Amino acid sequence: MHVLIFNIYFHPEPTGTGLVVGQLATDLAAMGHEVTVVTTRPHYGVDADGAKYAGRLIAEEQWEGVRVLRTGVPSWPRRGVLARAGKYLSYTLLAVPAGLRARKPDVVLCLLPPATTGIAAWLVKWWRGVPLVVNVQDVYPDSIFRSRLSARLIGTLERVVLRSAARVTALSEGLGHEVLERGAVGERLDIVPMWTDTEHVRPGEKHNAFRARHSLTEKFVVLYSGNIGTFGGVGVVIQAAALLADDARVQFLVVGRGYSKRYLMDQADALGLKNVMFLDTQPREVLPEMLAAADVSLVTLDPRLARTSVPSKAFAIMASARPVLAAMSQDNEVARIVRDADCGWCVPADRPDEVARVIRNAMTSVDLEEMGLRGRRYVEQHHARGPLTGKHAEVLEAAIADRKSAKIDPQQPGR
Repeated sequence: MHVLIFNIYFHPEPTGTGLVVGQLATDLAAMGHEVTVVTTRPHYGVDADGAKYAGRLIAEEQWEGVRVLRTGVPSWPRRGVLARAGKYLSYTLLAVPAGLRARKPDVVLCLLPPATTGIAAWLVKWWRGVPLVVNVQDVYPDSIFRSRLSARLIGTLERVVLRSAARVTALSEGLGHEVLERGAVGERLDIVPMWTDTEHVRPGEKHNAFRARHSLTEKFVVLYSGNIGTFGGVGVVIQAAALLADDARVQFLVVGRGYSKRYLMDQADALGLKNVMFLDTQPREVLPEMLAAADVSLVTLDPRLARTSVPSKAFAIMASARPVLAAMSQDNEVARIVRDADCGWCVPADRPDEVARVIRNAMTSVDLEEMGLRGRRYVEQHHARGPLTGKHAEVLEAAIADRKSAKIDPQQPGR
């Protein structure tokens, strides 16, 4: 089958859906499928080669057996609602002609959010007369929008995309319930959990070269790694560091980029914190060594996203056999997994005192190694990459089969 994928982020961007889509695309290609990805030029977490894409509305390249069509969306900094909206709308406008430039696919796949990506995919699938599969990574509650109008507009776009989809996949049962409430058809919904690459990220020696490079040899390292975004709840890290500022053994390490990073750095400076170190996003090949260098790794989340978000960083941490400290609402999917796997601790998102207490106790715990190994065993069983990207292939094939057997008839013109 020929799969046409729409997503703003793609390789070489090392985090978030860029990594997810890259892994899915290459795995589908390795299964023998033809894969085309409509994305943007690299702009998040890596430095784009401006000369390579300058003046080109659509640039074509090959990567790992995947055809990549990069739209000329400007690399605007993600500062402010208007800049972000401009990026999303620019991608939507350019992704439609890029998608129509590709050979006719058998199925179109898009990732949400943002809903605007789904609109581009919906238009192309309508024109081509092929089924659409929507992979929902998250949905945003109305409370995060600045106006009711924005919330209603996004909700309408989501409903159009979800109701027209031949199949919808969600990362968890909780997210699946929310997706149904927003318009997905029940018999077309599949739950496919987030995966992690358990071959790339493996347990390693804690006292390694990464620790040595960053003068962490004698420290108890508390790591936060990933997108430092508006809804990540990362502020609790700085607050907990302030409570532990009197303990010279503890070193917080915050690795990544994002809208809130500058604010956190300013906050740490204002508090005079010497126990917080900031690093930029590390190359993917450094990831296993960096994760192994931690004693404990943090996963944080804004409580407003409790029901829907499934932070993928948790599974990489577990694959590295390091304990997870989850600062988030207790009914979140990751909090449930940490409890089920018995591989860490769960504390409320707004309790830096609890984060600090767990870290103090962890420094004298003899169970950290076994706790980490329990997490590793859990992801090997439930969140390994190969079986779950294979499940996505099955969903795509089912959408095509449904169309052929006329189980789904959206009455589209087909071209």
